[in-house]
Amino acid sequence: MADVGRDGTVAGRPMIELSLTGQLKYDFSPISQFMAARLPYSQNLVGDYQARIVGLPHPVQPIDVQYPNWSALGHAIDYRLRLSLGGQLGLAVVAGVAP
Repeated sequence: MADVGRDGTVAGRPMIELSLTGQLKYDFSPISQFMAARLPYSQNLVGDYQARIVGLPHPVQPIDVQYPNWSALGHAIDYRLRLSLGGQLGLAVVAGVAP
């Protein structure tokens, strides 16, 4: 794991420069602290989710793709987290949904 400092840096890089999903790797990051305070028993949520999906069909894997575009998935999750935390939509989204 990268050199983690208690001063809000990871390997000398400010934590704020990491994606929110990247920050979740570190227990003392602002997003980890927020999630721990607001969802203190998240393992219960994960267990409930896993129990509910047991009977569902597995996702289909495209033939010509070996693995998901993890970067795009991470960006989508990061964007959704930021919106959930009260972030603004941004000009691209506003322009994309404007009449």
